[in-house]
Formats: sequence, C-alpha cells, structure tokens
Amino acid sequence: MKKFAFILVCSLLVAGCAKVPVQSGINIKKASIYRHMASNIILYKDYRDVPKSISYLDKANKLEPENAETFYLLGISYMIENKMNIAYKWLTKSIKIDQNNANARNALGIWYGKKQKWNKALEQFDYVISHSNYKYPINSFYNRALTYEHLYKYNEAIKDLRRAIALSKGFNRSWLYHLASDYYEIGKFAKTTEVLNNIKHKYPLNHEESFLMAKSFLHLKEYQKSISILNGLVKDGNSEMKKKVLIYIRIINAGR
Repeated sequence: MKKFAFILVCSLLVAGCAKVPVQSGINIKKASIYRHMASNIILYKDYRDVPKSISYLDKANKLEPENAETFYLLGISYMIENKMNIAYKWLTKSIKIDQNNANARNALGIWYGKKQKWNKALEQFDYVISHSNYKYPINSFYNRALTYEHLYKYNEAIKDLRRAIALSKGFNRSWLYHLASDYYEIGKFAKTTEVLNNIKHKYPLNHEESFLMAKSFLHLKEYQKSISILNGLVKDGNSEMKKKVLIYIRIINAGR
C-alpha cells in the first residue's frame, strides 16, 4: 500500500503581500520576529512546540493585524495540531487577504485532501501551479500527483511526479515509488521495473518495493525473477506481506 504524505511546509519565510492598516515600525518588526520564531518551530518539525508557535503568532496578530503570512502560519499550526476547522478558518482568511498566497493555497489543498475532498484539493493545486508566481512548484506538483492518484487519474499523476522529480535537486525514494506504482496501475510494467531499478541502484529495495517488482515481473512473464523475489519476501517479510506473497507464488505455480 502506498503511503500518502502531502508536503505541507513549503516556504515559511516569504513575506505576506497583504494590505494591512498602517502599523508602527516597531510593532511590525516585533510581529515579524514572532512569525520567524513560529516558522522555525514548524520548519524544523519541532511539533511538540507547536502550541508555542501558536502563541507567537497570536502575539504577531495583535501587533500587526490582517497579515496574510501570520494567518497562513496559524492555519498550518492548527493543521499540525489536527484542529482542522480552526486551520480552515485561518487559511481561508489568509487567501482572502492575498488571493495569490501560494503557501496558503497549497496548505488549503492539503486540508481538502485530508477531508477526502479531492476535486476541491485539485482546484487549489491547479491555482498554485497556473496562477501564482510560486517559488516552489515542485511541492504542488507532488501534492497534485497524490490527489490524482486518489482520483484514479494515473496518467496525470505520472506527469506531475515526473515534473516534481525533474525539479528536485536530490534523490527522493518515496516519489520514485509513487511513480513506479502509477506505471504499474496503467499496465506499464517495464517502466515500473525501470523506476524501481533506479531506487535499487542507490538503496536495497524494501518489502513494498520488492513486492511491486515481483508483481511487475509476473506480468512481464519473467517468472523466475518474480519467484526469486517472492521467496526472499517469504523469509524476510512480516506476516501480512507473507500472506500477499504466498498468493502470488500460487498464481505463478498454477500458470507454469
């Protein structure tokens, strides 16, 4: 089973573009410091300190009201805390102030995804990719790919994953696994094995990756390769994996 993990935190230090009441320079500077302190907690995933992040942002909001970046950070802070209704309120307020707030729209897309409102999520990712000058389109391409997967639109998911991987400066194993899985879903088994081999060149395949490779070899009628991987998984896999593997071993033996 593929694990879905949207990219929530994209860029936390981008200044908001909100139209705000005139504030004193000192208050604005203090508010910016509080936002920076809050964003560091989120950026470095110090999630136990998220309540502290919310406290900093509440102070920033009092010093500099109606700031889109403050509202966005409050939104993702409450989303991390799984207080989804409050998160939605802050994210939509951020977008109301700044329609092109790409970070807030990306986060709102994830909010809709967590609620399994996939078409609504797609609208937000589409907007970010098409309408805003987003510095980090890689994140929205990946998030949109996950959304397409839930909608069984695997060809579209593959296109977005390929874009995200092309834009990425590093090796992302999870993204490659998603790409391999999507090729499998549309019956491109040779492409599945090709992508999995890209992972294998860098790391030994884990159980899920190995199982996907074995299934692909089965479809390609490379039975010996498939059975070799499956036998290894019977020895090393957990009980749930062993059940799945034994089914495929029986299929191969019946087809010989």
